[in-house]
Amino acid sequence: MPGTRLTRVLAQMGAGVTGWYRDPIPPGGRKRPGPPPAEFRGRYNTKRPHWALLPTIGGDPVTPEDVYARGVAIQIPRWQAWAKSAKAHLDRLLAAEERAVS
Repeated sequence: MPGTRLTRVLAQMGAGVTGWYRDPIPPGGRKRPGPPPAEFRGRYNTKRPHWALLPTIGGDPVTPEDVYARGVAIQIPRWQAWAKSAKAHLDRLLAAEERAVS
């Protein structure tokens, strides 16, 4: 059965698995429409590190779940000057509020 080079290599390796799916390639090499939305979201948010989510302490990128559920602090990407400006403004407002309360 003809297929892409990657499909043939994986078949020779005994994997028989490509892309987001764990099940074998369908007969005739038909293309799948893509993973179900819930499965995609689960993998994207819990297993796939995102290049823009770099921890402040350094190291490898983390997943969205690490940031939003576990509270891992991240660096703001260099290309997001607007976000840095907004964070500085928020920090000033919070500091002023703390001074007013105390």
